[in-house]
Amino acid sequence: MSVSLSLAVTVGGHGQACKGCIASKNKDTTDVSEGLWLEGKERRTKKFVLQMPESKTCNLEHPPKFLVPLKMHTTPQGYECYMSCAVRGDPTPHVTWFRNNISLNTNTNYLIANTCGVCSMLILRVGAKDSGEYTIIAENPLGRAECSTKLTVND
Repeated sequence: MSVSLSLAVTVGGHGQACKGCIASKNKDTTDVSEGLWLEGKERRTKKFVLQMPESKTCNLEHPPKFLVPLKMHTTPQGYECYMSCAVRGDPTPHVTWFRNNISLNTNTNYLIANTCGVCSMLILRVGAKDSGEYTIIAENPLGRAECSTKLTVND
């Protein structure tokens, strides 16, 4: 894309002298020509070349990172247990929950959600079988992050 700019300023009285500046711009350089015209006199010009810096691309992509980790929980049997953490990454990471290294994402006994990077899991009626280590793994094409905690169920 090319842009042209023309500017003329009178420097003498009664239109006798005129100073002009003409600029043309393309994607790589800007040329500026400056001249002084006097009626009946020779035209003198100067040429300036301005090198435009190359534009830099801005890459906001980054691997997953836990901003708020999981906390340890101790819950009486029969009560609810709510676990949550916060993760960010770009592209948005895929999140998988595990209990004792077994995926929970398809287990209907656990209500799992991920809203704007806040990952949560709700166990409605905690039983002895729910005790153990819980791990959440966030993955995107740039990397992987992991966070773990323990749930202890009291009788």
